[in-house]
Amino acid sequence: MTDLSKEIFGLLSGDVDQMSEDELRRLVKHLQSKMAGTYLYWVGHWNDANRAVSTRDGRFVANQEVIDFLSKQD
Repeated sequence: MTDLSKEIFGLLSGDVDQMSEDELRRLVKHLQSKMAGTYLYWVGHWNDANRAVSTRDGRFVANQEVIDFLSKQD
């Protein structure tokens, strides 16, 4: 498991009901920085369909846009 995968798993498995307000603030700031600097799309299941949402503006994007991004060679 990569460091990023471990980090994401840790965030998703945390019990937010047991966190202090300060811990929650740090978590939100961490998520904001990751969203701004790392992730371009959220991919999931909305309205009975597999869809992708841009993390830049919150709009649904065409599946082909995500495919093109993943196929792009740097």
